Amino acid sequence: MKAAAWIAAPLALSLLAPTQAEASSCSGSGGSSGSSSSGSSSSSSGSSSSSDWSSSDSSSYSSSSSSSSSTPVCSGDDVLGFRDCKPFGAWGANLRLPQVILSMGTAVRQAPSLAIGKSSSFSHEGESFAYRTVDSGTGSDVDTMMLFTLRLGFGLPKKLYVAADFEFGGLTDVGRTTAEMATSGMRGSPTITPDGGIAVNMLGVVGLRTGSKHASFGVEVAGGVHVASYSFHTQYLACEQYTSVSAAAPLAEIRANVEHWLNPWIKVGANVGGSVIDRGSWMSGLYLGFHTRAFAGER
Repeated sequence: MKAAAWIAAPLALSLLAPTQAEASSCSGSGGSSGSSSSGSSSSSSGSSSSSDWSSSDSSSYSSSSSSSSSTPVCSGDDVLGFRDCKPFGAWGANLRLPQVILSMGTAVRQAPSLAIGKSSSFSHEGESFAYRTVDSGTGSDVDTMMLFTLRLGFGLPKKLYVAADFEFGGLTDVGRTTAEMATSGMRGSPTITPDGGIAVNMLGVVGLRTGSKHASFGVEVAGGVHVASYSFHTQYLACEQYTSVSAAAPLAEIRANVEHWLNPWIKVGANVGGSVIDRGSWMSGLYLGFHTRAFAGER
């Protein structure tokens, strides 16, 4: 019986070995099944990631297209070729800002002298003296002024504009004006000589402007008042002082100007004008201008 048991044991082991091999083979197939399932899961994850990419890409595309559509440059149908594009500089026509014009510069002006025929008085050492201004008979009969100019204006539709001009400066030549004493004192008469003066001009302006890509041209009608104060130096013995006379006159003139744009908001310009009421009265100037609208809102 023991011998039979020893013989049966190896036989049973030989019969069990194929079964374990098949089990091993089954686990192998199971492993491939597992790998295929993992591969499918990875492919599914890959597809999900690709779908995520697609969704994120589409969302970014839609957001970019929506942001670009919020500020279109051109509108219309690209397929049929009908497009309506904004002209260059349309971004400067911002209706939230008024068309304000601010400029400053220098000017030379000549106008008939206002000093002749005036009377005034002054005091020296407790004595009062009277004098009058007269025509010397020599030299020009117009005053020459060097002025600082300032303009505040507003643009109107159809390339029109209105402005207020202020000019202030000195009288470099008072024409052929001189002064003579009308009275004398206890120790004679003082000496009196012209010594320049100051001028102040205030004008209202209506203008029309047109332009090209880099420059603009305009004509203006201006009217206002010219005020001049003439200074005289007086000396009585060792006492010296100054006295003055003032006068005013109307101004009315036609001007032309040309301007060059340095950038969409800043320009340089030159103007020249002549009086319509005083023969020989004229002005010319240079200025730097600033606009709240690009290219004065004309493009």
